[in-house]
Amino acid sequence: MTGATQISGGSFGTTIDAVQAILGGNYDCKSDLQPFLDTADTMVNQMLDCASQRGFTYTAEQLQTIEGWLSAHYYAQMDQLYKSKTTGGASAVFQGQTAMGLNSTLYGQQAISLDPSGCLASFSNPQVARGAWLGRPCCRGRTRPSSTAGAGWTGDLGNGG
Repeated sequence: MTGATQISGGSFGTTIDAVQAILGGNYDCKSDLQPFLDTADTMVNQMLDCASQRGFTYTAEQLQTIEGWLSAHYYAQMDQLYKSKTTGGASAVFQGQTAMGLNSTLYGQQAISLDPSGCLASFSNPQVARGAWLGRPCCRGRTRPSSTAGAGWTGDLGNGG
């Protein structure tokens, strides 16, 4: 989007009407869907960057379809969908959890399933490398300094380590 120009749809061809159709009865018929299309555009561009590094390409139809489902996902994040509700007792249970990323809505799950590169899935479930040192203490052959006795010294020096 450049300057104050308002586009009515997504960069990849998804229309507001298409997003409304995906949402069906879950759309409140009054919210502006353009911000959700804009957010989906950003995600599709990130997906394209990731996919090109993995050697994947998409057709225009694939991009438009993914953009539509992502737009519906971002709308559902704002206006959470009911898993169940009761009107007499005024109770409700909502779908998913925001910490689940794209997996938190059926729309996001559909977008993931439409992405052959797996990039959307990796964005939704990033892998973090963790490690711990399991080796021997670094002070081999040295004796425990007397000034550290009982002062938080750690390590096992009793077996030559």
